Amino acid sequence: MTTHNESQSLHIALNEIQHLRKELTEKNAYINELESKLAQQQPKVESMIDESVFPLLFNGNWYTSAKAELQAYIRPKTGKPLTGQKKILAEFKKAIAECETNESIDDVWKCIIKYVESFTVKTNVKHKKASNIATCIRLLNIPKNNEFECIVKKWKAEIEASAVCRVMSIDELAFLKMNDGRYLTTVVLQELCHSIDDPYKRMALSTVAYHGNRWQDWSGIKYGQSNFDNENDRGYYCVESHTLMLYTGKTHNTQLVERAFEIHPEVAKAIETYHQSVESVWLIPHCTAKSAIKCDKSITADAMNSRLQEWFFDGQSYPKITINSTRHMYETHIRYVAQLSDEELKNEWKAIAHSEETARKCYAELYKLTAM
Repeated sequence: MTTHNESQSLHIALNEIQHLRKELTEKNAYINELESKLAQQQPKVESMIDESVFPLLFNGNWYTSAKAELQAYIRPKTGKPLTGQKKILAEFKKAIAECETNESIDDVWKCIIKYVESFTVKTNVKHKKASNIATCIRLLNIPKNNEFECIVKKWKAEIEASAVCRVMSIDELAFLKMNDGRYLTTVVLQELCHSIDDPYKRMALSTVAYHGNRWQDWSGIKYGQSNFDNENDRGYYCVESHTLMLYTGKTHNTQLVERAFEIHPEVAKAIETYHQSVESVWLIPHCTAKSAIKCDKSITADAMNSRLQEWFFDGQSYPKITINSTRHMYETHIRYVAQLSDEELKNEWKAIAHSEETARKCYAELYKLTAM
């Protein structure tokens, strides 16, 4: 005779099979669509750049030329240099190792294509490595190569197809299981916030329990408009309106407010409680590994990730996760637990800086089974 627990397990398994079949159908359809688009593309003639307008920036050595251009390049939107220059240059140096001083564009492209075709890593890593090479190619005004472009487009299509509507299985979600058998979810995090006595820890945890933002959105933020320096600071928290004003964020727009959103009342309450007893110009001051508060500087995203793991997500009382996982939890929560309206969801995604299409197809789907 089937017990209640066995019936429940069977029901969960059948639901999972149903979702996986639906996911597989959607992925296959998407892959077919992308392959069809790629097949329809007509072969392109090598892009010939008019060197009188866009001269090749070659000083006799492709690597040193790229290094000079990369160091001199300033991003138009931010007025700042490109980040990750060491990785970009290291990848380009490997790609042109056999033709570093060869001025023949054809030979350079043969070297680059041979190099990228030798990749044995995951597709997303292949795409990242090729993108680093492409950065140097653009800066040096090297004419595009159709074969290289097609390789990169194919990898991008594969990455997009693998991400669309992926629902992690019960086995894959085991890392979110707590000691009592429940999954760690946004609801659990919100309940935990109410049991924390330490004002700083409660404020820190509330940012990931009630919002789905990248933690960089909370770092480097001034407490109050009066402490805000428009030329050097990323943004500020308006105490009166409980609104976070971001001048530098995902799109790195430093001239105008990139995003302004009202924070959750529980987060506002936690911030107010903390700042009643502490004097700091920073919304969330730095906290060391020994829990010593440094009010003269803001905590970084990496440091906060470490503190949350030390205090809560240590793999014992709660699963060992990162802030990235709490963001997926939050996306699942607003879609399938809180079940916000379309308008409310759009406001949330605007605050997080997620596109509606990506949020619907990717982020909320990963941990979907934890809400069923």
